[in-house]
Amino acid sequence: FEVQRFPVIPGMPSLHATIHGTEANPAAVIYELLNNGASYGEPQYGLGIPATKIDIASFLASAATLYTEGIGISLLLDKAASFDTVAEDLLKVIDGALYQDPQTGLWMLSLVRQDYDTADLLHITEDDYLDAPEYTRSSWGDVANDVRVSYTSRANNYRSAQVGQQNPANLQRLGELVTVSNT
Repeated sequence: FEVQRFPVIPGMPSLHATIHGTEANPAAVIYELLNNGASYGEPQYGLGIPATKIDIASFLASAATLYTEGIGISLLLDKAASFDTVAEDLLKVIDGALYQDPQTGLWMLSLVRQDYDTADLLHITEDDYLDAPEYTRSSWGDVANDVRVSYTSRANNYRSAQVGQQNPANLQRLGELVTVSNT
């Protein structure tokens, strides 16, 4: 069986729930994992945070951006995992931040994008430091030149697959393969 679920955020256009027809909108997935179980009778697999404690507008804005960018997810939850673990993985994919606003206490979802004016940013100089930071550079031997990622392939009947990429300049400099993988 192949089962699909496309969660929605209250007020979200149904069009934004699916991306490329087969992937869920990550903002809606994070919202559902926060909110699920808040109402009586819902199956409990989320944190159960009431919608009144979530900044819906921030989730809707993030969902719209992710839809426009075409960033969707196909998530396989086949074993127990903490909310923090799942949310951290999703936030890495979307380059986002999930936090409670210190003034309102509401849960917010923000995407890290270059949609700001640099003139509005706080400018910190050496005069602002109490102590100058110390910088260290890693040696070339500490830098991986071969990255391997394992994943579950929908196209290959949900079998495990692997993809990799190498950095030929680093490989030439070191003269040996330094591999890092997620397995």
